[in-house]
Amino acid sequence: MKSLIVKRVGAIAAGDTVLWTPSAGLRVQLLGYSVGVPQATTAAPNVSNSSYIRDNGVDIFDIFDMSTAAATSVPLAYSVALEGNGYIQGADNTSLVIHNVYAYTTGGVVVTAWGYEI
Repeated sequence: MKSLIVKRVGAIAAGDTVLWTPSAGLRVQLLGYSVGVPQATTAAPNVSNSSYIRDNGVDIFDIFDMSTAAATSVPLAYSVALEGNGYIQGADNTSLVIHNVYAYTTGGVVVTAWGYEI
C-alpha cells in the first residue's frame, strides 16, 4: 500500500524552487495542491509576476499571477484536487518546482502538494 506524501515550500526568489524530488527511479503522481499568498506579499512596482508549477522545465499549472501599478499586498488561498489519477510526471528522477518569473519583494508563494511516488 502506498503512503500519501505531503510536501511544502515557500518560493520568493525569481527562478525555480524545488517542491518535490522523488526517490531514485520514481516519479511523482500529484493528486492536488494548495497555494497560499500571505497578505504581506508584494512585488516591485509595474511588474507582472507569475508563478507556476513546473515539471522538467515545462509549466504545468499556472498557480498565481500578480500585476501591480505599485507594490501592493494581495492575500490569497486556494486548493486544487486533480481529477482521475492526477498529474503523473513524464520522466523518472525529475523534480517538480515552483517557478517565479520575478522575485517577490516580500512574502511569496507557499505551495503544499500531495500525492505518491510511483
